[in-house]
Amino acid sequence: MTRLTELANELMCDKGTQHFEAHGYTEFYAHLVPEHGAFDLLEIGVKYGSSLWMWNHWNKEMKVYGIDIEPLCCPLHPNVSVSVGSQSDYAFLKSTADQAKAFDVIIDDGSHRYSDIMTSFITLWPYVRYGGYYIIEDLHAPHARAKHVTQDVHNRISHNDHWASRTLFKGKMLVVRKTRLAHWPLYVKSFF
Repeated sequence: MTRLTELANELMCDKGTQHFEAHGYTEFYAHLVPEHGAFDLLEIGVKYGSSLWMWNHWNKEMKVYGIDIEPLCCPLHPNVSVSVGSQSDYAFLKSTADQAKAFDVIIDDGSHRYSDIMTSFITLWPYVRYGGYYIIEDLHAPHARAKHVTQDVHNRISHNDHWASRTLFKGKMLVVRKTRLAHWPLYVKSFF
């Protein structure tokens, strides 16, 4: 078990292995998000903030941006900011993303609705740095329409001449990496 999973479990975050749906995503994220150093992460759907606490404890130097439709979240630390609004609102997403200019990782753990997922991806994908990741969680939710999301995301990025990107889908999560390379390591498969 990674230290990130231990943190998630301690903070009762469902990205760990013990609480709520116990997704176990932290076993993957521990290899993707550095424990030290500058890093910009945006998470859509932070609800009561347990994942924000987790990220802040994992890497104190990381700047964490959260988005949620409920006004119950508040900034927890100077390196954590929360914007209240809908992931279906293009202007809201853009103004939130403009605060950071670019992100190393964007995680969509929002409504899990197809239309919201696609609006967020279309709006926020340009804000992912080269070498960065856009991750859509919980595609096992019926209203997420995983097959359509996976195909539409793939179609959207494959028609862009500026980067070569790859998608990986296995079970509950879609991982998209923005890279200038023709391929990227598939070691991430084992963490789903």
